[in-house]
Amino acid sequence: MEKASSFQLLAILLTSLHLLATSSLAMNISTDQSSLLALKAHITSDPSQIVSTNWSSVTSVCYWIGITCGSRHQRVIGLDISYMNITGTIPPQLGNLSFLVSLDLSYNYFHSELPPEFSHLRRLRDIDLSYNNFTGEIPIGIATLQILKWLSLGFNELLNGSNALSIFNISTLEYLDLGTAGLTGDFPSDLCRRIPRLQLLSLDSNKLSGRIPRIISECSELQVLWLDQNNFVGEIPRELGIIPDEIGQLYNLKYLLIGENKLTGSIPFTIFNMSSLEWLVMNLNKLEGSLPREIGNMTMLNLLHLSDNNLMGVIPYEIGNLKLMNVAFSRNNFSGSIPCRNLRNLSTLELDDNDFTGIVPRTISSLKKLERLSLSVNRISGPFPIVLCELPNLGMLTLSQNHMWGNIPSCLGTMTSLREVYLDSNNFTAGIPSSLWNLKDILKLNLSSNFFDGSLPPEVENLEAAILMDLSWNQISGNIPSTFGGIQKLIQLSLAHNKIEGFIPETFGKLIDLQVLDLSYNNISGVIPKSLEELKQLDSFNVSFNRLHGEIPNGGPFVHLSYKSFMSNEGLCGNPQNHVPACPSNSKNHSNSKKRRLIWIVVASSLIIVIGITSAIVFVLMRRRHKTINAEEEWSPEEESIAHTTTFATIGYIAPEYGLEGLISKRSDVYSYGIMLLETFTRKKPSDEMFTGDLNLRSCVHNSLPDELDQIIDADLLTLDEENLSQKLQCVSSIMDLAMKCTTNIPVERMNTTDVIAALKKIKRKLSSCYRTT
Repeated sequence: MEKASSFQLLAILLTSLHLLATSSLAMNISTDQSSLLALKAHITSDPSQIVSTNWSSVTSVCYWIGITCGSRHQRVIGLDISYMNITGTIPPQLGNLSFLVSLDLSYNYFHSELPPEFSHLRRLRDIDLSYNNFTGEIPIGIATLQILKWLSLGFNELLNGSNALSIFNISTLEYLDLGTAGLTGDFPSDLCRRIPRLQLLSLDSNKLSGRIPRIISECSELQVLWLDQNNFVGEIPRELGIIPDEIGQLYNLKYLLIGENKLTGSIPFTIFNMSSLEWLVMNLNKLEGSLPREIGNMTMLNLLHLSDNNLMGVIPYEIGNLKLMNVAFSRNNFSGSIPCRNLRNLSTLELDDNDFTGIVPRTISSLKKLERLSLSVNRISGPFPIVLCELPNLGMLTLSQNHMWGNIPSCLGTMTSLREVYLDSNNFTAGIPSSLWNLKDILKLNLSSNFFDGSLPPEVENLEAAILMDLSWNQISGNIPSTFGGIQKLIQLSLAHNKIEGFIPETFGKLIDLQVLDLSYNNISGVIPKSLEELKQLDSFNVSFNRLHGEIPNGGPFVHLSYKSFMSNEGLCGNPQNHVPACPSNSKNHSNSKKRRLIWIVVASSLIIVIGITSAIVFVLMRRRHKTINAEEEWSPEEESIAHTTTFATIGYIAPEYGLEGLISKRSDVYSYGIMLLETFTRKKPSDEMFTGDLNLRSCVHNSLPDELDQIIDADLLTLDEENLSQKLQCVSSIMDLAMKCTTNIPVERMNTTDVIAALKKIKRKLSSCYRTT
């Protein structure tokens, strides 16, 4: 009986313990759930709606997205909701996740201060709160978590406090990232004694000052030291380069980044014996001296950035022993020849703004992995190095501001990998190779300040990806191709200081992303197209020192442009603020506009009448030969008939051969018709007093084409505010060209009547389309 009673007592005890344990477990899970729901409640924006929809009390917390539970206690050990663009704050209840080992809230928009309850999370080993908007000071509770190994608070720019580094005392910490965290003050001299196991220390982009302590070498396990973009001063500690046998030196250092400070003196010689270094970044300091031959000992080095210092001398030959992938020596005083021997792993070589001389060595063709080559602002001479065409991966080529000369080889246009080409400020000559317009993926092209000549072809539109094109300060002539309007991603275009003629294309109005347009110092005529008012992004516009006329557009970007944009164009008018005369009054403009529009309609209609008259002349002439033909049939020179007839015109209209021989033919009548065209569109008669000696109506027009078309045609055919004026002027230009072909001195070189009729019909269709679009 007593034995049975003992068994019952034991059973009750075990049951009670089980119920207590179950109750305790349920309570602990409930605590974790409550803590996480509190975090959810403090989230004000959840674009992906993962937390807002998935974190629900309906399901176990261990199945929520971003949550990891331990297999033993079924408690939350991991919280990772990084990269979710969440906005909110951290509630103090987060400190109740007592089993939490890893916390990652990086790449979100959490803000406000970090709660002091972080000190309750004694099991934490990894904390990543980087790339948020936290403010205030770093809680001392975080800085004393005794088993913490990884802490990243970088890119929270308002974390402040000059004593932030002084509060850390974690012997287990291996990774400390406080880059771009608003830190101020000096670098603590005893930091390595309080955090002796550091493998990575990132303090870049802060406002730390003072000297880098020499006892930094006591961080013996340090592999990455990132101190750039601060205000450190003085010389680089010699201890950074010492690798003695004693424990406590930087034997394992792989990445040393101390650029963008105010460090002076020479680079410690012992750094060049650090064979473990893979990255060495010391740019933007005030370092002096030269590079020793011992640089060849850094056999693991693949990135070397020494730009923006005062280093000098010849680059040691031994640099070719390294496995370098990225070299930047820009803006120093290095001299000698360009180093490229054996650097077959190189992807970036930046040597601009030094004192390198000679030619680009042929050995550069062995750098098959090269993607970026910058040699600008040196004293490199010789022709364009054709060996560069053998670099299949080259994406950026910069040879600006050197002494190079000669032609650009056509093979440059076969380098489809090119995205940026800068050849400006050299002495390159001849025309731009036509193959260059095949680089459809190029983004930036700068050929300015050379001696390129010739004209720009319509194929410029092939550069459809271009955002920058600078062809200024050359000797380019001809017209601006209207196909420029097809380069619709263009942001900056400069054709200034050339010999360009013709009109500003209406198609420029399609370049809606254009911000800079410079056409100054050319011989451009015509008007400024109103289509440019559509360029809402345009903030720099310059057409000064040309021969433009008409009203300056007053909409869109022209509202805020300076008068300097329009200087030295005597024919421009508009707002007096642009230092130009006012245009005629609106009422007069309106009246003239109607009148001139009617003139254009009459002209367009008269072309049909002229075609009919011409056909009748042809019919009469052929009847005289007892032959009736269709006026549309082709006449061949072999069928030319000669007749002693009376011309339908008077002196000034008759062909030269009539005055010499008294003969007239079908070609003579074509001549007379050409003179009629000239009279119609210039409002000048062949008998005008102005035509004396060798000057006649035809020669006057011929001498004025194509640049001074607007100076010779009837003023009533030009309207300052005419819609589609450029296209209409092109129609007039085509008529003048037709008249020139009809009035050549040699009869057999004149157009036949059938071709004249076809040309007039084509012009009429084009002119009619101008009115359909207005």
